[in-house]
Amino acid sequence: MTPSLREAKRAATRRALASTAYDLVLARGFDHVTIDEITAAIPVSRRTFSNYFANKEEAVAARPVDLVRERLASWVPPEDGDTLTAVTSVVHHLLEGGMPDMLGTIFRLSREHASFGPYGRDVLWTVWDSVSNRVREELAVEGPESQRLAMIMGAAYGLVSSRLQDPAPSAVPADIVRESLDEALTWLKALPQPHES
Repeated sequence: MTPSLREAKRAATRRALASTAYDLVLARGFDHVTIDEITAAIPVSRRTFSNYFANKEEAVAARPVDLVRERLASWVPPEDGDTLTAVTSVVHHLLEGGMPDMLGTIFRLSREHASFGPYGRDVLWTVWDSVSNRVREELAVEGPESQRLAMIMGAAYGLVSSRLQDPAPSAVPADIVRESLDEALTWLKALPQPHES
Protein backbone atom coordinates (compact mmCIF):
# COMPACT_ATOMS: atom_id res chain seq x y z
CA MET A 1 0.00 0.00 0.00
CA THR A 2 1.47 3.37 -0.98
CA PRO A 3 1.68 6.15 1.63
CA SER A 4 -1.00 8.18 -0.17
CA LEU A 5 -3.44 5.26 -0.11
CA ARG A 6 -2.64 4.64 3.54
CA GLU A 7 -3.29 8.29 4.37
CA ALA A 8 -6.53 8.24 2.40
CA LYS A 9 -7.66 5.17 4.31
CA ARG A 10 -6.75 6.79 7.65
CA ALA A 11 -8.64 9.96 6.70
CA ALA A 12 -11.69 7.91 5.66
CA THR A 13 -11.64 5.99 8.96
CA ARG A 14 -11.37 9.21 10.95
CA ARG A 15 -14.26 10.78 9.01
CA ALA A 16 -16.39 7.65 9.47
CA LEU A 17 -15.78 7.62 13.23
CA ALA A 18 -16.59 11.33 13.54
CA SER A 19 -19.70 11.06 11.39
CA THR A 20 -20.99 8.01 13.26
CA ALA A 21 -20.35 9.58 16.67
CA TYR A 22 -22.10 12.79 15.59
CA ASP A 23 -25.13 10.99 14.17
CA LEU A 24 -25.53 8.67 17.18
CA VAL A 25 -25.22 11.52 19.69
CA LEU A 26 -27.74 13.64 17.77
CA ALA A 27 -30.16 10.72 17.75
CA ARG A 28 -29.72 9.56 21.34
CA GLY A 29 -27.70 12.11 23.36
CA PHE A 30 -24.19 11.84 24.77
CA ASP A 31 -25.22 9.82 27.80
CA HIS A 32 -26.79 7.10 25.65
CA VAL A 33 -23.90 6.52 23.26
CA THR A 34 -20.73 4.58 24.03
CA ILE A 35 -17.44 4.42 22.19
CA ASP A 36 -18.03 0.69 21.72
CA GLU A 37 -21.28 1.46 19.87
CA ILE A 38 -19.48 3.97 17.66
CA THR A 39 -16.71 1.53 16.78
CA ALA A 40 -19.14 -1.36 16.21
CA ALA A 41 -21.00 0.69 13.61
CA ILE A 42 -17.88 1.18 11.44
CA PRO A 43 -16.63 -1.59 12.42
CA VAL A 44 -13.21 -0.90 13.92
CA SER A 45 -11.59 -1.60 17.26
CA ARG A 46 -11.72 0.67 20.26
CA ARG A 47 -7.95 1.02 19.92
CA THR A 48 -8.46 2.37 16.40
CA PHE A 49 -10.89 4.94 17.82
CA SER A 50 -8.22 5.96 20.35
CA ASN A 51 -5.73 6.51 17.53
CA TYR A 52 -7.93 9.33 16.27
CA PHE A 53 -9.88 10.71 19.23
CA ALA A 54 -9.41 10.98 22.98
CA ASN A 55 -13.16 10.64 23.68
CA LYS A 56 -16.58 10.75 22.03
CA GLU A 57 -16.85 14.52 22.59
CA GLU A 58 -13.78 15.09 20.45
CA ALA A 59 -15.16 12.76 17.76
CA VAL A 60 -18.50 14.58 17.69
CA ALA A 61 -16.75 17.95 17.41
CA ALA A 62 -14.67 16.73 14.45
CA ARG A 63 -17.70 16.14 12.22
CA PRO A 64 -18.90 19.74 11.80
CA VAL A 65 -15.33 20.93 11.31
CA ASP A 66 -14.88 18.35 8.54
CA LEU A 67 -18.12 19.44 6.89
CA VAL A 68 -17.15 23.12 6.96
CA ARG A 69 -13.70 22.39 5.54
CA GLU A 70 -15.27 20.33 2.74
CA ARG A 71 -17.68 23.16 1.99
CA LEU A 72 -14.85 25.73 2.04
CA ALA A 73 -12.98 23.69 -0.56
CA SER A 74 -15.84 24.28 -3.03
CA TRP A 75 -15.97 28.05 -2.48
CA VAL A 76 -15.04 30.16 -5.48
CA PRO A 77 -13.94 33.66 -4.46
CA PRO A 78 -15.50 36.64 -6.22
CA GLU A 79 -13.42 38.28 -8.91
CA ASP A 80 -11.82 41.60 -7.96
CA GLY A 81 -13.26 41.41 -4.46
CA ASP A 82 -11.76 43.00 -1.38
CA THR A 83 -11.48 41.22 1.95
CA LEU A 84 -14.98 42.10 3.15
CA THR A 85 -16.52 41.06 -0.16
CA ALA A 86 -14.67 37.75 0.03
CA VAL A 87 -15.75 37.14 3.63
CA THR A 88 -19.35 37.97 2.71
CA SER A 89 -19.16 35.56 -0.22
CA VAL A 90 -17.66 32.69 1.78
CA VAL A 91 -20.11 33.19 4.67
CA HIS A 92 -23.07 33.03 2.29
CA HIS A 93 -21.54 29.93 0.71
CA LEU A 94 -21.39 28.30 4.16
CA LEU A 95 -24.91 29.47 5.02
CA GLU A 96 -26.22 27.70 1.91
CA GLY A 97 -24.37 24.56 3.03
CA GLY A 98 -26.21 24.27 6.35
CA MET A 99 -23.67 25.91 8.68
CA PRO A 100 -26.31 27.73 10.81
CA ASP A 101 -28.11 24.51 11.72
CA MET A 102 -24.82 22.78 12.47
CA LEU A 103 -23.61 25.60 14.75
CA GLY A 104 -26.97 25.70 16.49
CA THR A 105 -26.72 21.96 17.10
CA ILE A 106 -23.20 22.30 18.50
CA PHE A 107 -24.29 25.00 20.95
CA ARG A 108 -27.35 22.95 21.98
CA LEU A 109 -25.13 19.94 22.64
CA SER A 110 -22.78 22.17 24.66
CA ARG A 111 -25.65 23.34 26.88
CA GLU A 112 -27.04 19.83 27.33
CA HIS A 113 -23.72 18.08 28.00
CA ALA A 114 -21.31 20.19 30.06
CA SER A 115 -18.21 18.19 29.18
CA PHE A 116 -18.83 18.97 25.49
CA GLY A 117 -18.75 22.74 26.14
CA PRO A 118 -15.03 23.28 25.45
CA TYR A 119 -15.24 21.16 22.31
CA GLY A 120 -18.26 23.11 21.09
CA ARG A 121 -16.46 26.44 21.55
CA ASP A 122 -13.48 24.99 19.74
CA VAL A 123 -15.71 24.00 16.80
CA LEU A 124 -16.89 27.57 16.38
CA TRP A 125 -13.40 28.98 16.60
CA THR A 126 -12.03 26.38 14.17
CA VAL A 127 -14.78 27.23 11.68
CA TRP A 128 -13.86 30.92 11.87
CA ASP A 129 -10.15 30.16 11.66
CA SER A 130 -10.71 27.93 8.62
CA VAL A 131 -12.69 30.68 6.89
CA SER A 132 -9.96 33.23 7.67
CA ASN A 133 -7.25 30.94 6.34
CA ARG A 134 -9.18 30.23 3.14
CA VAL A 135 -9.75 33.95 2.47
CA ARG A 136 -6.13 34.74 3.35
CA GLU A 137 -4.86 32.10 0.92
CA GLU A 138 -7.20 33.04 -1.94
CA LEU A 139 -6.59 36.79 -1.72
CA ALA A 140 -2.96 36.59 -0.59
CA VAL A 141 -3.92 38.81 2.35
CA GLU A 142 -1.01 40.24 4.33
CA GLY A 143 0.01 43.33 6.29
CA PRO A 144 -2.77 45.78 7.28
CA GLU A 145 -5.35 43.85 5.26
CA SER A 146 -4.58 40.78 7.38
CA GLN A 147 -5.49 42.82 10.47
CA ARG A 148 -8.71 43.90 8.76
CA LEU A 149 -9.54 40.26 8.04
CA ALA A 150 -8.93 39.41 11.71
CA MET A 151 -11.26 42.26 12.75
CA ILE A 152 -13.99 41.13 10.35
CA MET A 153 -13.81 37.53 11.51
CA GLY A 154 -13.57 38.52 15.18
CA ALA A 155 -16.72 40.65 14.94
CA ALA A 156 -18.67 37.84 13.26
CA TYR A 157 -17.38 35.27 15.75
CA GLY A 158 -18.26 37.46 18.73
CA LEU A 159 -21.81 38.15 17.63
CA VAL A 160 -22.63 34.57 16.70
CA SER A 161 -21.07 32.94 19.76
CA SER A 162 -22.56 35.41 22.27
CA ARG A 163 -26.05 35.04 20.82
CA LEU A 164 -25.92 31.25 20.65
CA GLN A 165 -24.70 30.90 24.27
CA ASP A 166 -28.12 31.43 25.82
CA PRO A 167 -30.84 31.85 23.19
CA ALA A 168 -34.51 32.42 23.99
CA PRO A 169 -36.45 29.13 24.22
CA SER A 170 -38.35 29.89 21.01
CA ALA A 171 -35.25 31.02 19.10
CA VAL A 172 -34.18 29.08 16.03
CA PRO A 173 -30.37 28.68 16.13
CA ALA A 174 -30.08 28.86 12.35
CA ASP A 175 -31.90 32.21 12.37
CA ILE A 176 -29.60 33.49 15.12
CA VAL A 177 -26.54 32.62 13.06
CA ARG A 178 -27.91 34.13 9.85
CA GLU A 179 -29.07 37.34 11.53
CA SER A 180 -25.84 37.74 13.50
CA LEU A 181 -23.66 37.26 10.44
CA ASP A 182 -25.78 39.61 8.34
CA GLU A 183 -25.64 42.23 11.10
CA ALA A 184 -21.88 41.90 11.50
CA LEU A 185 -21.27 42.15 7.75
CA THR A 186 -23.64 45.14 7.40
CA TRP A 187 -21.89 46.93 10.26
CA LEU A 188 -18.46 46.22 8.81
CA LYS A 189 -19.49 47.45 5.35
CA ALA A 190 -20.37 50.81 6.92
CA LEU A 191 -16.84 51.26 8.29
CA PRO A 192 -14.38 53.33 6.27
CA GLN A 193 -12.13 51.26 4.04
CA PRO A 194 -8.39 51.44 4.83
CA HIS A 195 -7.71 53.48 1.69
CA GLU A 196 -10.52 55.95 2.54
CA SER A 197 -8.87 57.36 5.68
